[in-house]
Amino acid sequence: MSQNTQGPFQLTRRRIIGSGAAAITLLVHDLALAFKPPTARLAGARPQPQGTPTQPQAPAGAPDWSGGPGKARFRIDGLAKVTGQKIYARDFRAADMPGWPTRTPERMAMILRATNPGVAFTGLNLDALAGVDAVPLLTITQTALTGFAWPQRDLASLNLSLPFSSAGADGVSQLLVPVGTAPQFYGQPVAILVFADSNAYRRAKRALQFQPGVVLTGGLAAPPAQPWVMAYSPVNYLTRYDVPGVAPPIPPFSQVQVGYASDPYQPDSTSQPFNSTARALRQRINTTLQAPRSGVLQLCGTYSTQVLDPMFMEPEAGLAWLDPAKQGNGGGALHLVLGTQATNGDATDSWTMFSKDDCPIKVKTVVLNSCYPGGGFGGRDVSTFPSLLAVTAALADGPVRIAQDRYEQFQGGLKQLASNITQRIAVDAKTGQFLAFGSQQVLPSGGQNNYSQFVAMLAAYCGLSGYDISQAYVDAIAQPSTGVVAGSMRGFGGPQASFAVETLVDEVAVALKRDPIELREINALREGNRTITGAPLEQPMRLREICRRAREHPLWREREKVKARRAKEGVRYGVGFALANQAYGTGKDGVMAEVALAPDGRLTVRTNCVDMGNGSATTLAISTAGWLGRNAHDVVMGDVGSFNALELHSGSKGNWTDPLWTPSFAMSSSACLTAFHQVHVTEQASRVLFEAGLLPAAAAIWGVPVAQVQGRTAWQAGRLTAPG
Repeated sequence: MSQNTQGPFQLTRRRIIGSGAAAITLLVHDLALAFKPPTARLAGARPQPQGTPTQPQAPAGAPDWSGGPGKARFRIDGLAKVTGQKIYARDFRAADMPGWPTRTPERMAMILRATNPGVAFTGLNLDALAGVDAVPLLTITQTALTGFAWPQRDLASLNLSLPFSSAGADGVSQLLVPVGTAPQFYGQPVAILVFADSNAYRRAKRALQFQPGVVLTGGLAAPPAQPWVMAYSPVNYLTRYDVPGVAPPIPPFSQVQVGYASDPYQPDSTSQPFNSTARALRQRINTTLQAPRSGVLQLCGTYSTQVLDPMFMEPEAGLAWLDPAKQGNGGGALHLVLGTQATNGDATDSWTMFSKDDCPIKVKTVVLNSCYPGGGFGGRDVSTFPSLLAVTAALADGPVRIAQDRYEQFQGGLKQLASNITQRIAVDAKTGQFLAFGSQQVLPSGGQNNYSQFVAMLAAYCGLSGYDISQAYVDAIAQPSTGVVAGSMRGFGGPQASFAVETLVDEVAVALKRDPIELREINALREGNRTITGAPLEQPMRLREICRRAREHPLWREREKVKARRAKEGVRYGVGFALANQAYGTGKDGVMAEVALAPDGRLTVRTNCVDMGNGSATTLAISTAGWLGRNAHDVVMGDVGSFNALELHSGSKGNWTDPLWTPSFAMSSSACLTAFHQVHVTEQASRVLFEAGLLPAAAAIWGVPVAQVQGRTAWQAGRLTAPG
């Protein structure tokens, strides 16, 4: 039984947009302004076609996944997966897509990549292809290859508008390496080969893959026109100082409390008027960290993590087709079949890429058929793969497919940033209280910025982990390198920061001979504290309670006894403990959901987010139960175009007085956004549908005023009931 006991619902623009048989909710979660650019409304996006095969359907007669309102017997996509239905982008062919051409064979494309960023790319040696009957129909490069005998197109002549994430350390944005220049990073694409069909593609792959001398190089490249930057912008400098009782008194200082970011390495400016204050306070903090003091433990260390590959189940793959039917009417329709986290972003970038007036390829609309990605967690967030696929389709003579194998994915897929973090801490040796903390985080990020600067930003916000330290500073930069492009994969900077902090805290516990969990409990954040940014924690915090319960657990209390026993058996044994707190005040997230009720009572949830394997499709399907009394029958994931019906915009100069403005229209999918914000917005859409549609209808049937039953209804066995 679910009850609807909340007070009267106020139908205001700030809370919902839409009412009636379909309710749409746009939730903006705006904690603190981040520099990560939000995705604007995409006027050129069209909803994926009704009944697109990329959205799995349970076969007729299949058992019901639903376990009753708010419960699931198994995942909503479970049957489709275990019965081998087409569900991932790799599974689909052009023939599966309604309305796609069938006369033109599906083309297959291969991406050739650089293996040495230190030398210039000079051309291609594809002689092996002639001998295996696999001459490419088209070879795509950044600049034309001199003396190349086969058909070719170059991207330079298209005047593409590339996404911000493709900028290198020299400020140059590029998809492919221009002839005569050095690659920006290991694995950067140098050419795309388009083959007539999958048979020719397979012959070509056997002839070229792992063969030296296919990608030609020669000599050192000329220096770039612009020198490398030392860090992708913006950089992050956080300073917090809140020490009562000092003479003369010093007001509490933090980014939130003074209302400005501060760069202690620059003079004061109009936009950063407290730089000198931050610099002076850091000198005080460094004195606490380094000047010898009786009864104070001072430790310093450097901690590193390596580059990681996500190794998700499905390497990136996709289909694309530029329908030229509407070329005379402002441009064609670019159709994409992708498994991606960044549905809105990839559709926007694909459309924007051909948006310049002098671009010879005109794209009026983008239709993204979103698939289950088969793993993501940042590894498919602002990947270059969709852009490479889109430009290949724009130049090919029909539908084209690119499907990377495991090696190709490792060679070119997004990675997790490495880290080198140097930290200092000062601790009261008697009480165990953390007195001061300083951290310099350097995160090597690869040869293009991707989301690395924002990953470094979150690493800075996580720089104190879950501890209350009143004297602290954290610097974090995303450092360009020649490594494969890294991005938001796995934790968005949090794991790197937390690993370093927790390792240092363990060293403090050893030095003080204190219980590691007790030490954390003493210093853990509690309600009323502030984070490194100065953001106030105004909700109950359970970190200390978690520590207390962990200390009392037999696994912890008996660890030394068990360790000694296992040592006698020749087994190494240990029990560790670490504390981490999700960064608070990290930015703004726009999330969207539609809940629709069909005449036959069928409920459908529609969302722009995707299920990366974390079960979000099932979670959203059961989120309707609280207000509508049952789970959704269907969930449409990764829908880009439908929400354009709201006609919202998210320009930086807008404000809440404009009913069509929102600070953030949509963001990439992530596990935490789905678990919290996406569930909330689906619940709110369900509430709108109930309050503005079902409840008035029920009151009319009962013959009573809505106010009489408002907040007094309950769902029982699929029926809406009210007292009296």
